[in-house]
Amino acid sequence: MAAQSRARHILIRLLLLALSIASVFVLLFLVDQQQLRLPANDFTMYWSSAKLLLSGANPYDPDGLAEYERQETRDVDPVLMYYPPWSMVWIIPFGLLGHDISQVLWLLIQTAVIFLCTNQIWLHIGGSKRYRWVAWLAALIFGPTFAALGYTGQIAPLLLLGFSYFYINIERSDKDWLGGLFVLLIGIKPQVYYLFFVIFICWALHQRRWRLMISALVTVVLATALSMCFDPLITSHYLQNLSENAPTAWATPAIGTYLRYYLGIGCFEIQFIPAIVTSALGILFWWKTRKSWNWQESIPWVLFTSVITTPYTWTYDFLPLIIPLLSGFAWIMPKISLPQGVILTILYGLINGAYGWLHLHYSDFNFIWFAPVLFIWYIMTNKIADQKIRG
Repeated sequence: MAAQSRARHILIRLLLLALSIASVFVLLFLVDQQQLRLPANDFTMYWSSAKLLLSGANPYDPDGLAEYERQETRDVDPVLMYYPPWSMVWIIPFGLLGHDISQVLWLLIQTAVIFLCTNQIWLHIGGSKRYRWVAWLAALIFGPTFAALGYTGQIAPLLLLGFSYFYINIERSDKDWLGGLFVLLIGIKPQVYYLFFVIFICWALHQRRWRLMISALVTVVLATALSMCFDPLITSHYLQNLSENAPTAWATPAIGTYLRYYLGIGCFEIQFIPAIVTSALGILFWWKTRKSWNWQESIPWVLFTSVITTPYTWTYDFLPLIIPLLSGFAWIMPKISLPQGVILTILYGLINGAYGWLHLHYSDFNFIWFAPVLFIWYIMTNKIADQKIRG
């Protein structure tokens, strides 16, 4: 009987896999026949940069980006590329295909990454397989998920993939040789989760995780070297772009940006003050707790503190916050009363509903409240679950 049930389960999985593959081919066929086209978004910038790099040109060149981007968007001003050279390894393959097909593949891959990470995180934190649809739903209605997959086409799901690998495998030293992969992924936008890198370096040195550090260094060097095969001057082109086209005028939802705007200070370096102060405090806190430091317990606090005090970010970069938010739902289900769980779940829905509705009327600059409110929700679920256990 058990064998028949297992065989039926495998058959259902194979049928779902076949259906998914067939759906992808139908979707790509419709795109190839120009019967379906996704709206232009930030993916066009990635694709344009990949095209430039594959042709041996400077992937950060504003004029070169504008030439490709205007073919798809007809915008006057190009969206510039600010990602470091080692991040290009994830973008290059999409420049091998046409824009429309590449964009569909990009969307499918990013969606698959989110569902895969959500599933693995949920199981890792002890969530029931029976209720993992709750985890998928929580991740799907999360505002930055819709932003990254929908109207921005952003690379943020890869940040989630990097943190997921770290969160699940960091306690296993036998996985250290593959650990460089998560550093490379998180390093796509190092300024957003800067505090993670500060504490990670201190921790790895203290724990003497030499293989992990060597793996991270070698992976970043190899990824940069691959980009240099197409553009030998890519590192200098990247630094030149930062100095000549720094995003000083962009109004991001960061404390540093608000300091500049509301204090009337034009100096861009002001934006780094919260991150510098937080880094110093983070090192002190880690030093005091270094003997009992536990990444499983600390990573949610590191993630939230990073996005709240980062010098530069957009809300779609908050996608790795899915990790602590799923922890919150894992606490809600078995550890607190039904009324409390319903209230917290409704509150989570209202927070993300407000995020989506307000984005129809306001720019990302007005969403400096979003990460702190989510942090409060996370703390509430944690505290209520602890009280329930002690009670």
